[in-house]
Amino acid sequence: MVKKQKEQKDDDFLSTRALGVTAQRNYDYETHDYDEEKGKVKKENAPTEEQWKKTVIEEITEIANQDNVSYCYFIFHDSDRLENGRLKPLHVHIVIKFKNARRMGALMKLLKVSRSENISPVRSYKGALGYLLHITEQAKKDGKFIYSQRELYMAGEEIPESEKLRYAHFDKIAKSGDKPDKDTREEIEKDVLDMMTEVRRKGIEPNIKDLYKKYDTQDERFVTKIYYSHDSKMQQAEKDFFKDMTKDIKKNGRNLLNVYISGPGNTGKTTLANALGYHYCDERGVYSAPSKSQDKTYDPFGKYKYEKVTILNEMVGGLFEPRELMNMIDPMHYVPVSARGADVNWLSDTMIMTSSISFERFRNETFRYAKGGKDKVEQDFVGNLKMINDAGIKDEAYQFTRRFSHKIDIKHKGSHLLMNIFAFDKEKYGFRLQKQLKLPVQYYYDEDKLQKVVNIIDDCIKNTDKDVTLGKVQRDNDLIQKEEHIDDNSIYDEKIKVDYKKINIKTFSVEYEREMRELHDEEIKKFIENHEVDFYRYVLTVKYELGIDEIAHVESYDEFKKLQLSKRNEPLCEQDKIIWELEFYDYLNGNIPCAGLTYEQEKADMILSDKIKEHEEKERKKRRENQAKNISKHKAFNDKVGVTDKDIDEFTDSKVSAAIKNPFNV
Repeated sequence: MVKKQKEQKDDDFLSTRALGVTAQRNYDYETHDYDEEKGKVKKENAPTEEQWKKTVIEEITEIANQDNVSYCYFIFHDSDRLENGRLKPLHVHIVIKFKNARRMGALMKLLKVSRSENISPVRSYKGALGYLLHITEQAKKDGKFIYSQRELYMAGEEIPESEKLRYAHFDKIAKSGDKPDKDTREEIEKDVLDMMTEVRRKGIEPNIKDLYKKYDTQDERFVTKIYYSHDSKMQQAEKDFFKDMTKDIKKNGRNLLNVYISGPGNTGKTTLANALGYHYCDERGVYSAPSKSQDKTYDPFGKYKYEKVTILNEMVGGLFEPRELMNMIDPMHYVPVSARGADVNWLSDTMIMTSSISFERFRNETFRYAKGGKDKVEQDFVGNLKMINDAGIKDEAYQFTRRFSHKIDIKHKGSHLLMNIFAFDKEKYGFRLQKQLKLPVQYYYDEDKLQKVVNIIDDCIKNTDKDVTLGKVQRDNDLIQKEEHIDDNSIYDEKIKVDYKKINIKTFSVEYEREMRELHDEEIKKFIENHEVDFYRYVLTVKYELGIDEIAHVESYDEFKKLQLSKRNEPLCEQDKIIWELEFYDYLNGNIPCAGLTYEQEKADMILSDKIKEHEEKERKKRRENQAKNISKHKAFNDKVGVTDKDIDEFTDSKVSAAIKNPFNV
């Protein structure tokens, strides 16, 4: 995706037109090849620096003397230094102005510029020409080497022969004091009008800082003057765009995404909401509504400025009337929202709420604290809220809930955070668990970890079929849910409910492949890489039941593959490999007490958990027998101190269980 965006950006750049450009060519780049081992290698028959300079002078002078060129200046920089103090390779800087605008792609070819980074439209002819000598304010500030005017090359019909030694034309533009040259003023005017056009066409937020970046520091005062002379027109263009947009969504509807994030303090709700918001926003950024204050009327949209993403932080019931909120966040239909003084056209296409209370609690509080709420929501003696068992009232709860396509629950779990991501299933009246994440307590302070979580949430939002419950939904007593649709284990804890030990090979490939691939994480992949030969031997002995002598020579994948094919006469399939790597990892790390099933057992639809249970029972029986023998030796003493058969059984069970937990202590 990133590559395609870059390619599109390059294509857009090459198709733009410019009246004047600055360009650069480099001696080393044009006369050397670059080898990974040897580094810079001079091409065969490559010219010397002097020969290259002569060629460049001839080429550029020929271009500059064409009828369509107003003027051209260029200079060779041979005294520039890198940060480490070493000389930069010899290069030439070119400033050329044409009588008619030309495509950047064509100018690259004409000037023999190697890459798009080395050519750009002129924004300030004063700054561009000044940089040739390093006499701009910024160049001086950076301590760059100042070149002499005598080193300049010039051509073009605007420069009379009489001025080529006196540099009158150059001085007129490059040393014109605070006032920009005529061409620069025209460029600024054009850029401001272009910005206004973009505001009207696309609704972008006008920003003078974007113009400051294009021009030299000494031109900023004039940029400011021209920009603010059009300020009222800029504002009107913005209003007109969003007026048209409002008309359109009133007529055709909208597509609003509503996400609810809940969790106690210090779980990173607000940080996550902001990161998710900036993932979906455009250049206008994210609108974060002010939170409810005790001494102020709640006015969440009073300062809204057409942002695509809105965040409502620390939500509680009672801030909105139920119908008001339901109308406002209707994913399909649009109504203006109330603000102090006047209604506001709220045009966001993403709304993110955060709260310390669960979604169900927020919904029920919203109904309870509204006028007539006691007729819809009852409250028990400890403060729990429940919608009254009435079909019409439960349907209102459903209409409220369905507006939120996703909810994210975060909670502290021991030394980490547990994040559950849900999607709402409109047909089954409940939230389905899509993904479960175990996260460090302060994951949101790590930019990379935070972005990874955002990407996972985005994937869940875009792929609502992602599901770890096989179509079942979370229990919600306030909605009309059928028992067969409900996931009975709806208190979602650390363990994702897909367990490879309870799945046979056939079911895995048909129903559980996505979930199994998710279990097969980077930690397991790395472990397999570090124990590659051991894994091959595990497969050959456990799965194919080969003897130790038969596999002693296996030290590589090729040797494994040859032996495996001779035994099975078929390649190792990817699904088998994934599930075998999972059990190999668990076996070596002591998570399961025995090796896996044989190939034949798997084909017979056996599952690993049955073998584990069988193994544990055998171990338990064996250890009971051993413990019983030991205890019988001390029967007289036990009878004397009052040790009963029940005490002996409990002691034996504890010893057996402890031994089975870690198979390597057996």
